[in-house]
Amino acid sequence: MPVHDLFAEAATADPAGLVALPYLLGERAPWWDPDLSAVLLGLRRDHGRAAITRALVEGVGQQLALVAAALSGAELTEIRATGGAFRSPVWGTVVASALNRPLSLTADEGGSGLGAALLAWRSLGELHSLSDAATLITPTSTIDPDPDLAARLATQRPLVERAHESLAALVGGQ
Repeated sequence: MPVHDLFAEAATADPAGLVALPYLLGERAPWWDPDLSAVLLGLRRDHGRAAITRALVEGVGQQLALVAAALSGAELTEIRATGGAFRSPVWGTVVASALNRPLSLTADEGGSGLGAALLAWRSLGELHSLSDAATLITPTSTIDPDPDLAARLATQRPLVERAHESLAALVGGQ
């Protein structure tokens, strides 16, 4: 099955109590723990591939929201995203809703490389500020958060944090 078909299924799926901690490669921010493992909480036999995929996408959105919350004192005025994942509408909707703010998408798919280059230019003094860097990336569309999804994800976020703590204790105790 092509991945875009899987994401199209996930866009309409209800994860029905399924919560994912998507730590397939450990986790960077905000936990910085390379030993974490992925977990599906609440998995039942009636959860199909679409619900599991949706829960995993929502898990990534939750992690991004936790990173944003960890940026204490930093004011997020705009969030711009790049990358091939955003060709699938479910990614944009989930991320915008998890962050509970509009998500501006760009046509560029090389976001990580471009971001690294912009940071390098800034450190070399070629750019006065990171705000100047933002002017070099032009959004092509904006996705607004879904209020119902944003509320559900915000309600689940403390569970995600507690689940992470339990998982870290379990993995750390091995």
